[in-house]
Amino acid sequence: MNARSEDFLTAVTGHLADTPGLRSLHLDCSGLGGIDSTGLAMLLMLHRRTTAAHVTLRLEARPPSLDRMLTITGAMDHLVPRGPGETGGHAEPQRMAYRHTSEDGAPLEHPGRQPRPTVPDSRT
Repeated sequence: MNARSEDFLTAVTGHLADTPGLRSLHLDCSGLGGIDSTGLAMLLMLHRRTTAAHVTLRLEARPPSLDRMLTITGAMDHLVPRGPGETGGHAEPQRMAYRHTSEDGAPLEHPGRQPRPTVPDSRT
């Protein structure tokens, strides 16, 4: 983490410690020009600290670049809490999905087992 990220994290952590009874921390992201992996790591660490303090972290006024980073990395659902039927003014993030494949990229019917070659049935 760079010095600015560490300073920010220290300041917010101090605010958490100095504000007993805090239930929600709103972080205004409107001035954020971009975010890299260090910034994402800082947000994840901040989320861990707010969760440990039983405080809900709210990322407000998120620019499209932040939403894009959170969606691509799969952190959107983790860092942006949503209630039932709540959209937060943004389109629902696409769910990342994966499928089990063999080394050649062919889909596996049963994960954990390698596909067996098919052999013509000699009984027919």
